[in-house]
Amino acid sequence: LAMNDTAPPGASLATPDQPAMPAPASGAQRLTSLDFTRGIAVLGILAANIAAFGHPVNAAFWPGAFLTAHDRLSDLLWAAQFVLIDGKMRGLFTLLFGAGLVLFVTRKDAAAGDGTELQVRRLMWLLVFGMAHFFLLWRGDILTLYAACGFIGLAAIGWRPKKLLLVAGLAYLIGTLLLSLMLGSMALMEAGGLPGGGESTNELTKAVNELIKDGRAEQAIILDGNWFQYVAH
Repeated sequence: LAMNDTAPPGASLATPDQPAMPAPASGAQRLTSLDFTRGIAVLGILAANIAAFGHPVNAAFWPGAFLTAHDRLSDLLWAAQFVLIDGKMRGLFTLLFGAGLVLFVTRKDAAAGDGTELQVRRLMWLLVFGMAHFFLLWRGDILTLYAACGFIGLAAIGWRPKKLLLVAGLAYLIGTLLLSLMLGSMALMEAGGLPGGGESTNELTKAVNELIKDGRAEQAIILDGNWFQYVAH
């Protein structure tokens, strides 16, 4: 094929002395693939939140918060969902959120020079919707967290790759440690208590029982109460 201005996006371009190579995708194609992947992630988030819709929110992170009896198989299915769906879809959606943020800022900057200001306004509105969602509809809201992290991501635009990898790696390790301590302590308690037992186990048992009690109270309001009672709770 001879290279010319009429070659369709994605067509192979070649010369007699050079093998055919796929041409770069157009901007429109990139956005279409981004939106398609985002759609898959959103549908996956629905599956990830199923446990929290039918049980207290804490059931999404700890099967001990289930309101119904569950056996070994149920626990294994919960673990599979948590690792293969919840973690993967939430991670994918987070990456797409960051990619969309960068694309918006850089394109607006190139067009009008006000991309950062517009993105700040978008994040502020996301924060407003997230707070309303949290206080008025569901405590499992994540929009507020996305808005807060969006401001951090906005400040990181323009960082060198080495700095990005270093900061992101440290944040990942710290988050993994904190989450492991929180969920691991619950697992140890169910297995017979924390190492050393005593006051630490008693305090954790009390905190966990309060979580379960609160979840049951909230679920009762959802089933038999009204919206005003739910917001008050």
